[in-house]
Amino acid sequence: MLLFGKDTFSLPSFSPGGPIHLGGATLLPQSLWVGVITLLTVLAMKFFFERTLSGRPCSRAPATGKRRR
Repeated sequence: MLLFGKDTFSLPSFSPGGPIHLGGATLLPQSLWVGVITLLTVLAMKFFFERTLSGRPCSRAPATGKRRR
């Protein structure tokens, strides 16, 4: 509050265009971008944690050398 003050400040929308009407719902294009980016991030993290060596935890027990499940 000391740096920017107490007044509210809003940023302009990063997607041009008006709201999208689907059925009885009204969506802003910005909301669709957030949903798509979130979905892509979740899928990228799923791929990283399931398919890469650095994403997987160490899967061998130190004493027996057997794989944990």
